[in-house]
Amino acid sequence: MIRLAEKSDIDALLPLIEGYWRFEGFPNFEEARIRRNLDWLFRHRDAGEVHLALKRGQAIGYLLLVYNFSLEHAGLMADIDEFYIADAHRSKGTGAALLAAAEATARARGCRSLMLQVGQRNTRARAFYVKTGFHPRSGFELLEKEL
Repeated sequence: MIRLAEKSDIDALLPLIEGYWRFEGFPNFEEARIRRNLDWLFRHRDAGEVHLALKRGQAIGYLLLVYNFSLEHAGLMADIDEFYIADAHRSKGTGAALLAAAEATARARGCRSLMLQVGQRNTRARAFYVKTGFHPRSGFELLEKEL
C-alpha cells in the first residue's frame, strides 16, 4: 500500500531515513533534527510531501518529493530528494509503486518535470530510473554550496 505520510508517521519514517542515510554514506544523522524537519514539512505541504510504502501496516519504504518553481522548466517542478526501500523489500515492485504515486501527485499539482540525483556508483538505481523514463541531463552536472 502506498499513501501520503502524515505527522503521525514520523516514528515509522525515522528508521527508513536512517537506513537511506547509511546506504548513501551521509554523515551526521541526527534524529531530533530530522524529526523537526519532517514536522516542518508536514505543516508546509506546498513545499513537498512524503510517500510511504506499507506492507501489513509496517513502513518499508518512502519517497520524499519536494517542489520548486523554475522558469527554465516552464513552471512548477518536483525533485525526488530521498527514495529508499528497506533491503528485504527491494525488487518486488515497491519502488515502482512509490515512483508512480509520486509522479501522479506531481502531475496533479501541475508539475512540468521531475528530477532526482543518483549516486555515480549506484548502478542498480540508475538502471531503475532509466527504465522508468529518466535520462541524464546532457551538458550539466550538479554543483553544491553549503549555506
